[in-house]
Amino acid sequence: VSPRLGIRFELVASQLVLYYPNGERFATYLEIIELKDLAQQQAEQERQRAEQAEEALEQAEEALELERLEKQQASQRAEQAEASLQALRSQLKAKGIDPEQFEL
Repeated sequence: VSPRLGIRFELVASQLVLYYPNGERFATYLEIIELKDLAQQQAEQERQRAEQAEEALEQAEEALELERLEKQQASQRAEQAEASLQALRSQLKAKGIDPEQFEL
């Protein structure tokens, strides 16, 4: 046991094992590498999930924009139809025909 650090050293099956003062074993080099690799894999997966979420958001925004444009076009068509109807009514009235007497 290290008197200053409180770290305990043991030789187990010709391997030096180190323990923290609380009794927890130090991770081996291979364990640290595995943990690092696992953390990198998780970070990559999270990056991919974020990228997919961003793509889904972009698609949703594009769909909303398309829907907005379609509504705008439908509104314009309705206005044009109303204007045409008013023009036809005016033409009928100019010829002395009352468009209100016809059932539609």
